[in-house]
Amino acid sequence: MLSTLDSLMRPEMSATDSEEVPDIDSLAERLDTIRDHFPAELLETVRKSRSTPAQQGSKGMDGVLVREAAYLADVIAKIKDQVRLLSDALQGSSELGNEAEDVAASILREEVPSCWGAIGLPPTTCLSLSVWVSHVAERSQFWASWVASGRPKSLWLAAFAFPKALCTTICRRHAVKLRAPVEAIKLHYEVRAMADLEDVESLPPPSDGCHVHGLYLEGCSWDHRAHSLAHLTGKETLTPLPVIWFRPKAQRETLQTGVFAQASQRSGFAPTCYRTRSQTLLNLHVSTRSPLDLPKPLEEGSLLDLELPTKVDPEAWVLGGVKLLLSPL
Repeated sequence: MLSTLDSLMRPEMSATDSEEVPDIDSLAERLDTIRDHFPAELLETVRKSRSTPAQQGSKGMDGVLVREAAYLADVIAKIKDQVRLLSDALQGSSELGNEAEDVAASILREEVPSCWGAIGLPPTTCLSLSVWVSHVAERSQFWASWVASGRPKSLWLAAFAFPKALCTTICRRHAVKLRAPVEAIKLHYEVRAMADLEDVESLPPPSDGCHVHGLYLEGCSWDHRAHSLAHLTGKETLTPLPVIWFRPKAQRETLQTGVFAQASQRSGFAPTCYRTRSQTLLNLHVSTRSPLDLPKPLEEGSLLDLELPTKVDPEAWVLGGVKLLLSPL
C-alpha cells in the first residue's frame, strides 16, 4: 500500500525535479489541515437541522435550512470519510481503492478531487484545494450558526447550493399569506441604501421576503447616490453590491382578473448570474449524478433573474459582458 502512495508521489521525473516531489509526510499534513476545517462538533451542529420542525413537514424557511444543511452535511461526511481512509492507508491499516488513489494524487497537486465537486462549487472553478476547503468550511459555519442561533437577518447567498429554491420558497410563503396562486407572485429585488451587513443587523427583518448579501458585479459598479448601475471608474473589475431585499409582490392584474399578465417590459438590466468569476454557466451536467452519489445542485441557466436599475442603455452592459457573481473567488 505504501508503495502505491509512493508511486503516486514519485512519477517518472528528472533528477532536478525529484527534490520538489511531496513525500508521505506532506500528504499526512495536508489531510490534517482538511480535517481541521471540519471539526466533529461543526458537522454535528449542521446535522441537527434534520430535527427541526421542517423535517416534520414545514415548507417555509426552515425547509430551506433542512435541505441545504443536510445536503452539505452529507457531502462533508463523505469527504471526511475519504480523508480518514487515506489516513488509515498512510498508517498501513487499510488498502487504497482507485478513487482513494485519485483523491490522494489530487491533494498532492493542491487540486480539488473531482469527486468532491458536488457542493455547488465544482472543481472546474479552478480554485486551489486550500481556497476551496476554506470556502466550504465557511458555508458550514453559516448553516451551523443558523441551526444554533436561528435565522440570520441577512442570508449569505454563496452558502446556498440551491439558490433558486430560496426564491421559490419566498414566493410560495407570500402566496399562502395572500391566499393567492403562486403564479401571481413575482420576486422583486430592491437594493438597500445600507452598504454594510452591520447596518442590517440593527434593523428588524422585513415583513415579507428576506435580506441577502454577498453578491458582486463584474464589469460595472453600483452608484449609491444614483441608485443605479454605473461604469467602472478604477482598475477594479469586481465590485460588491449592497444588501438586497428579496421582496415578493403580487401582480395586481392577476389577482383582480385571474388572468396572468404578460411580463412587463424590463426597466432595468438583469445580468447573468454565475457562482464564481471563473466558472461557466451552471447549465452543465444538470441531469447527471455526482461521484458521491448525490444530485448535483446545479440549475439550468442563470442562477438568478435579478433585475437591477440602470440609467445606461442595458445593451451597453450586454456588450461589456457584465455579470452577477455569488462569490468573488
